[in-house]
Amino acid sequence: MKRFSSILLATAALAAGLVMTASTAALAHDEIVGTTPSAGSQVAPGTLKVSVTFNEPVMDVGNGDGLEIQVTSPDGVAATLPCLTVDGDSIWAALDATQVGTYQVDWRSVSSDGHANADSFTFEVADGAAAGEAPAPDAICPIALTSSEPDPTATATDVAVVTSGNPNANTGGSGESSGTKLDPLTGLVYGIGLFIGLSLIGIAISELQKRARARKAALKELKAEVEANPEMLRDL
Repeated sequence: MKRFSSILLATAALAAGLVMTASTAALAHDEIVGTTPSAGSQVAPGTLKVSVTFNEPVMDVGNGDGLEIQVTSPDGVAATLPCLTVDGDSIWAALDATQVGTYQVDWRSVSSDGHANADSFTFEVADGAAAGEAPAPDAICPIALTSSEPDPTATATDVAVVTSGNPNANTGGSGESSGTKLDPLTGLVYGIGLFIGLSLIGIAISELQKRARARKAALKELKAEVEANPEMLRDL
């Protein structure tokens, strides 16, 4: 019995360790590898590729849910960039950055394990600076942020947008997801719980079988001893 209890305690401790390790891994968020333009850099006016690259793939559900790049121009006009593209471990969109000054980029993403992440960075557009990275000409849908926009909270649908018919582009920045995403941590905990339950049942069955075999062997040994010594029965 003591051996059986020890096995149960060891199994429970192992399972607890697995849960803690899995929880720590599941709560780890993706990290930024780089941005385009680089944070704090200067680029010349023009059509720019605005991107964020991570250390793990981005979750692409096909309609841009949970993904967004919003840019605020030097004069305070803010808009979500349309035609957001997911490219492996990065998200990007095109911007017509014609105004000189500081631009702020606010982004939001969902990593492949389902965790959301958001942050921001700034870059400066300046005359005489080196040209920034431009998006491919056949895959752009640039938006121009102009001071004529009266509402600083305007979205991409409130300003003029030039579409190129890119079949791989989607309208990004839709905000909250319209569907229900599976929580990886919950699924992992359920799976480990099932593993613990099945393990304990298996251990219990194995212990019962061992006890049954031990009783059977003891009875067989007693029978043989009685047959060899019939006087044992007369003593009883």
